[in-house]
Amino acid sequence: MSFYEWGDQLDVRVAAMNEQHKRIIALMNRLHASARTNAPQLVIESDLAELGRFTTQHFADEEAYMKRIGFAKLITHAEIHRRLLQKFTSFVDQYRTTGQLGADFFDFLKMWLSAHIQGVDVQYGEPAAKVAAR
Repeated sequence: MSFYEWGDQLDVRVAAMNEQHKRIIALMNRLHASARTNAPQLVIESDLAELGRFTTQHFADEEAYMKRIGFAKLITHAEIHRRLLQKFTSFVDQYRTTGQLGADFFDFLKMWLSAHIQGVDVQYGEPAAKVAAR
């Protein structure tokens, strides 16, 4: 069983962003499996780095999309992204020090997916884009 599954509740009604969210979920699932099976540190560090790189690119793409549609909450959303990346980086730093990814890290990832995508990202979806286009 995967750490996190894609579901209709995560659909933000923007195909490109949905595909990127699915990729983030796949990377998180891979990282979780690596940690759960006590994969070598280099594997886990590689998984963390790839998740960080892809997420940073996703946030940039998402913010460019919001700018393009004139999304009113872009500045607030970008600040949320900055804080999520900062928190993620602190967990990566902690892993480098302790060699452990604890339950608090994976709880953070689940919160990120459910609260951020369902509560924040969904706001820029298709209805918001139609309003902005008027």
